[in-house]
Amino acid sequence: MVPLDWIDEMNELGDDEDEIYAGPDDVEAFDRAEGHGLLIVGFGPDYWLVQNSHGPGWGNGGYARFTRAQVHGRFLINDGWAPAGTYEDFNGDPYPTI
Repeated sequence: MVPLDWIDEMNELGDDEDEIYAGPDDVEAFDRAEGHGLLIVGFGPDYWLVQNSHGPGWGNGGYARFTRAQVHGRFLINDGWAPAGTYEDFNGDPYPTI
């Protein structure tokens, strides 16, 4: 589990499994953020694969990809790590990992 600043637009993440959430366009969105936590279940070269407690109606079956790059000079997820293994999406297809 990793803490992050939950931004309202994260509620609207869709089911596009290729989408990588790159953070808010407006830096002031971080000022309105609420504390939240996500479970990192995998990663790729430029994203964290996260599972949310909001259930399968959020993101892609309860999962989303968050950028590992800085957004407005800060990271969306700090000090993240993922256990070794193979991770599958809600359909049983493997997510690519490095």
